[in-house]
Amino acid sequence: MIKNGDDQIKNIKLRLMFLLVLFVAIGTMTSSVSAAQTWNIDNNADLSAIQSIIDNAGVGDIISFATDGAYNLAGSINISKTLTILGNGATITGIQDANTPIFKLAINTSDPDVFKDISISNFTLNAMSAITVTNGANITLDNLTLTGANKNNGTGITASQVRDLTIKNVNASNFRDAIGVGGGNNTVVTNNDFHDLGRNAMSFYQNAGNIFVKNNTMNNAQYGVFFGGGVKYIEIEGNNISNMSIVGLAIIKSCNNAIIKNNNIIENNIGIIIKANDTQHGAPTTLESIIVSGNNISKSYLFGILLENIIQSTVGKELILDNNTFSENGWRYAEYVGGDWWNSTSDQPSTGKSGWGNEIGNFDVFMNYFEDTTPTPNANLTLTDTISTNVVKNGGKLIYTLTVKNIGNGTSDVITIDTGLLSSIANSVVTYKSTGAFSNNKWIINSLKGGDTASLVLEVQTKKSGTKNIISTLKTSTQNDTSTNPTKLTVNKDIKVSSSNAFSANKVKRNKYFYITTTIKNTGLDNSSTFNSKIATTKGLKVAAVSKSSYASYNKKSQTWTVKKVPAKKTITLKMKVKATKTGTQKVKVTTNGKSQTKSVKVVK
Repeated sequence: MIKNGDDQIKNIKLRLMFLLVLFVAIGTMTSSVSAAQTWNIDNNADLSAIQSIIDNAGVGDIISFATDGAYNLAGSINISKTLTILGNGATITGIQDANTPIFKLAINTSDPDVFKDISISNFTLNAMSAITVTNGANITLDNLTLTGANKNNGTGITASQVRDLTIKNVNASNFRDAIGVGGGNNTVVTNNDFHDLGRNAMSFYQNAGNIFVKNNTMNNAQYGVFFGGGVKYIEIEGNNISNMSIVGLAIIKSCNNAIIKNNNIIENNIGIIIKANDTQHGAPTTLESIIVSGNNISKSYLFGILLENIIQSTVGKELILDNNTFSENGWRYAEYVGGDWWNSTSDQPSTGKSGWGNEIGNFDVFMNYFEDTTPTPNANLTLTDTISTNVVKNGGKLIYTLTVKNIGNGTSDVITIDTGLLSSIANSVVTYKSTGAFSNNKWIINSLKGGDTASLVLEVQTKKSGTKNIISTLKTSTQNDTSTNPTKLTVNKDIKVSSSNAFSANKVKRNKYFYITTTIKNTGLDNSSTFNSKIATTKGLKVAAVSKSSYASYNKKSQTWTVKKVPAKKTITLKMKVKATKTGTQKVKVTTNGKSQTKSVKVVK
């Protein structure tokens, strides 16, 4: 039995403070000072103009939007290097597509050192999804107003594997989730207002660690703060969480080192739930040193605190519920293990509001718990895909890389990955494959052990122009996943048109005829667009007749051929019969697709 939780709180806080000091010290030692250039973006600039400025800016430069400017964008602003983005009160309206955020921060360079120290501040962003961040370090999102399209789709801020992420002074509403943080280390979420959401105010998952959630307001969603699998070293302090239709604060896996203190958790269906043996949200960590202390938990419709499937044992790790204040809850405290309510008979909810349910004054619970069942190993696969370039000329080549990771603790069954490439638009050749078999744009892996990674690198040669979203998919007997953030590939047309002119004679008698033959070749992979071939002669020559062509028509008045198209890999011939009407040296000028050739013809008696 543990008599006091204060020492536990102090020990965990010391560990958390040490990690924060270490991160600050490392950042100080590695930072450098250089002159930053400011790039101004005009009011109402379109996406192309904004992206061009960002692409041309140097590492560490400042991008400044017009004060209180207004922008409507048809896609994402891509950022992949150190920049300071100043909104100055500007409003950006994006499109209603959850996979197309207004700001998309992701590395697309071979030098990952430039993808850090990025900040975005002082904007109003209106879109189905506002900001996504993938990888990177020291990312700051500050003083933002985010408004989603509806409560059933989209996320205000999505972060994946980010180190040193700060989200502060953000007002987010009308998304499915205000923020979602997967993996990464050292995340600070402070002084935000997340409200009127379809699912989560905040969610953390995929082994995210060192999470600090402080002084936020969360209202009107399903979950206030949701922790999935593998989260560790978390501190939730001084938050106001209210009107959650499911749970105010949910730890839906065993969690390693957590402090939940001094929060107001009011008018939720369940105030706090700590649950083990859940298989839906990633691999668990060991339940160790969870301290719930000094919280005001009131007006919970069902339970103030619910512990679910945490099996009590004489050997275990600390779970301390200490000095919390309860009032007007359905049941103040309950445990649920393996389908049965655990407590004395008088404290079972099935008997009505008795025991703890009667609010018998403040109480302290000091217990040791140990998860004495071994979780069933489960595979949990992730799929990522990247291409070396998003724009290529038809017939050009690019590198397409697919990576499958098993972040679970079990071995998968057969994995089928569809690359998303169609054989009608490109040919693919394997340049590297760590395992499995590849054919017909499908990659088959017999199995992948927990913690293992498989890679496939393809050299892709395009054979059809146009724009295509490449969406890879992964299927097993238990998973059916589609890659997030579809890759847009633009294949520009390959048109290579050349022309030449041939004259049947350079000397001809008056009132006789000679022939001009224009040969036009397209050696490219795509049909040409429409162009002209114009004939200009001196007065002593006259075009008498022309041959017919299925690809061109002739205007006698303007002496101009209109070439509708030259098919890919084809040659067309335009033939004209010319009459010599006046003696002397006459000239013919043929201008085809902007290229001219002049020829002299001598007319004799």
